[in-house]
Amino acid sequence: MKTIVLVCDDVNDHGNGTSNSARQFAEELQRRGFEVRLVGIGAPEFSVREQKIPLVSFLAHKQRMRLAHADKAVLARALDGADLVHVYLPFSLERLAVRMARSRHIPVTAGFHLMPQNVLYSAGLVGKIPWLRRLTSNWLYTLFWKQMYRWVSDIHVPSRMGKTQLVKHGYTNRIHVFSNGVNPRFTEVLAPDRAKEKAEAEVQTEAIQQQAEPLQQHALTVRMMKIITSGRLAGEKDYDTFLRALALCKHRAHISVQMCGTGPKYHHLRALARTEKLENFTISYLSSRALQRELNGADLFVHPALVELESLSVLEALACGVVPVISDSELSAASQFSLHQRSLFAAGNAKQLAQQIDWWYEHPNERAEYSARYAQLAREKYSLHASVDAFLAMAKQATRM
Repeated sequence: MKTIVLVCDDVNDHGNGTSNSARQFAEELQRRGFEVRLVGIGAPEFSVREQKIPLVSFLAHKQRMRLAHADKAVLARALDGADLVHVYLPFSLERLAVRMARSRHIPVTAGFHLMPQNVLYSAGLVGKIPWLRRLTSNWLYTLFWKQMYRWVSDIHVPSRMGKTQLVKHGYTNRIHVFSNGVNPRFTEVLAPDRAKEKAEAEVQTEAIQQQAEPLQQHALTVRMMKIITSGRLAGEKDYDTFLRALALCKHRAHISVQMCGTGPKYHHLRALARTEKLENFTISYLSSRALQRELNGADLFVHPALVELESLSVLEALACGVVPVISDSELSAASQFSLHQRSLFAAGNAKQLAQQIDWWYEHPNERAEYSARYAQLAREKYSLHASVDAFLAMAKQATRM
């Protein structure tokens, strides 16, 4: 197996997890000596134009997605002499790639990176009425299966929760569970000196424990705790709960917050932050490098998402040694990363999230200890290197080598 074709609608969107995963896999496979042909909007050699569909394109753009035109000529060039085709999403470009690969007897695998629940949480009334959301979600799982996934031998899904959903909805393929993998860049030496942090933590603990004296007398010893979030600003991410929790925190005066991302809820969240009178609060889109710098200086990473197949944003935070506080939603696989009971909170429960944030503020020694543990977890279990190993094992099964 020498030539691998990766097909993804948009390979040039640095704010989209699926696009980032496709590029990272391509780079690592090329580093290992494979010829990799990326097909999608913004691909270096096999680029296709965006498919403009009234209303659908508008909604897709709000979710940081662009749908690609199914370009038969570009796909024909990309598939010429290919040994394996791997598609990322169940849309027009990928479906055509599957049909063309099968007609040429090229083995095909697929990734399952888009849960129907992700789409429906942002889809107006359908997303707000639970029974209608479930009904529509089931229909979409069936539609994705009939239109594309039944024609591939193997499916990659980045979490056990995702596999459970596929099996529950009747997918009979070989299903391979492995992470999308954290970019090695997030494990570079740019991470802060955690030993220094521990020393600072001891000073902070001493100051917090002196409850007899007013808090303002310790303004010089009690340092600010920096919380960061990163991801698409959409309904299913439930950032509303996070902002309400911040307003309930005992130590809100000593907490700064950086929300990183763009999406349909951007203006709503800015307005909610003003309503809750949150100080030391910023919200903006950051480049990958800028995000890494912010993570390297952060103390907590809050991830309140209700629906999440894996969450590369959490993995990136862990790799930088940032302690997470994660929603325990049954449709969010991000909770699998938790190593401490205080790193979880009941989905949608602002009061409990505030309690967890306050606890980590009041226990900086534990925060320093778990910073190292979380960094080790991300680097050893969820590395991009290990994920590409698993991808190649899946490819070997698909090509029967």
